[in-house]
Amino acid sequence: MPLNPRLTRIQGHNRIKEALILDAECYIILWITGGKGVLKIDCEEYELITNRVFYMMPGQKVSFVKLPQTGYILHFTEEFLINSTENRGKNILLEWLFIPQVFFDPDDIQLLDFKSLWEILERNWKQESLGFLIAKLINLIWVYPQAIQMRSRDSRLLKEEWTLIKHLKRNVELYYKERKDSSFYAKELNVPLWRLNKIARQVLGSSVHDIVLARTLLEAKRLLTTTRRSIKEINFELGFKDPSYFNKVFKRLCGVSPSTYRTQERRSD
Repeated sequence: MPLNPRLTRIQGHNRIKEALILDAECYIILWITGGKGVLKIDCEEYELITNRVFYMMPGQKVSFVKLPQTGYILHFTEEFLINSTENRGKNILLEWLFIPQVFFDPDDIQLLDFKSLWEILERNWKQESLGFLIAKLINLIWVYPQAIQMRSRDSRLLKEEWTLIKHLKRNVELYYKERKDSSFYAKELNVPLWRLNKIARQVLGSSVHDIVLARTLLEAKRLLTTTRRSIKEINFELGFKDPSYFNKVFKRLCGVSPSTYRTQERRSD
């Protein structure tokens, strides 16, 4: 994986499709500046409209279904951001995990800030300040949806509780394959499980168990569509001891069996 970031301009040609897929292991910021299109992220399709901003993390399966006319794709690695911003980069990426949506539509004032920062980024592309500028761009993307999320939730939630959820999501990302038990995450965060579940439902709308299961099934979908591994192999990789139980859970929550899901997704591609 390349250490240096790359900025690609979308001009409506098919080679951009390959650029996005090949760098799916990078962090990606996609900004649509003109036209309409469709983007597929982890088997879900999203409409591309002018000024919409998308942000994607390593491991997500990303591809264009229909290209917009113009826009930009910014690729960068975790290694680059941390090396160029020291410890601050780690905190930025932790915040990134907590963004509640995969895209946002900036209002007029937010769009001015975003455009200004992007113009500075382009002008300083080969300078040492590149990492700092990307970090500021991520902070802008993080602040907007966070503000929306905060307004839509109980205003009495304490800062400590939001921090707790950030660390919960981080731990789920690290351990979801090995640990499916909710009590493990409560113990890691040194809080009673009932309290962690209460806060998780307030902020994320789901219990700890459901958050872990949703992350596991998301990875199952990625493996089913991007690898040739057998369903039995995927079952064990994701920490399920019984393939029949994995099939049962997948079908209950996704509506189809893993094998049917794989067939449907390959046909759609």
